[in-house]
Amino acid sequence: MRVANRRSITPLRATLPLGYGGGELINAFVSTWNTENTSAGSSDVEHVKLPLVSGGTYAFNVDWGDGTDDDITVWDAAAVDHDYTVATGSGAGPGTYTLTITGQIDGWAFNNTLDRLKIVGISSWGPLLISIGAFYSAPNWVCTATDSPQILGNALINGFYLSYNIANLNLSGTNFSNVTNITNMLRSINVSGTVDVTGVDWSSIINLSALTRDSTTLTIIGLDDVDVSNVENYSESVRRTVVEAAWDQWTITSMTNAAQMFDQKSLATDLYSRILVSWAAQVVAAGSGIDNVVFHGGSSYYSGQEAIDAHADLVAHFWTLTDLGVEP
Repeated sequence: MRVANRRSITPLRATLPLGYGGGELINAFVSTWNTENTSAGSSDVEHVKLPLVSGGTYAFNVDWGDGTDDDITVWDAAAVDHDYTVATGSGAGPGTYTLTITGQIDGWAFNNTLDRLKIVGISSWGPLLISIGAFYSAPNWVCTATDSPQILGNALINGFYLSYNIANLNLSGTNFSNVTNITNMLRSINVSGTVDVTGVDWSSIINLSALTRDSTTLTIIGLDDVDVSNVENYSESVRRTVVEAAWDQWTITSMTNAAQMFDQKSLATDLYSRILVSWAAQVVAAGSGIDNVVFHGGSSYYSGQEAIDAHADLVAHFWTLTDLGVEP
């Protein structure tokens, strides 16, 4: 045990955490790491290095799971890079360890580098406040946490992009109130799991481009009732996915770009017809406010005179539409 690093931890453990799960306060960020999953830019096989960021705020204690712990107050502290050969007793050396972090940890991002392959599980989000690119290209971790991650500003840009295995991610308690951009948030996640966004406030979001692009087996819960009235950029948002929602109920009064929105996706004829009718009504009511939009309706047909008229109304408002046309 590294006695020199075992300072008094009471003040840090007393810091109020942010995570909640099932109505019960969860007071730690708990994650599992395999030190042997090295990659270009990572620490070596006997180390784990936490992906803290230069603009972050830190006052936390980390229990490394090997009988040692450290207090961290700056992002580039030497102790952020932990050597598992230093610990004494069983469990020392390369292997799989559970890390428990308590206190303030505002800022976290692998961003397609560092020890992105070494993190293999998260069982509690606790006080973690994530940053842009938080789990970008971290493909090995499995989420079993019942609480929700906390974010600051637009930290969900590239948030879970290429996090292949994050089945059953709960975002329903995440505060989106100051979020304007969620580009690539759930892009290229190819696991048969569920992400829950029920009750999330989307009213500040302007850009949701490539939101779930290429997540070919991922299910999203809670998209039907989201407030997208301020969203401008929908491009590629559900391109090549199995994601379904009541898109005909969405308010698209701020839409400027829907290029490739449903590209490589086939919507049911009835649903696509309802989308055209609903969206055309909003476009017509807005006068010229939602003109000149490029929209890709995927490999979808529409049917019925109402949908045919709606399609014509959109063309009259200079929309460029791609679909399969009237159902044969």
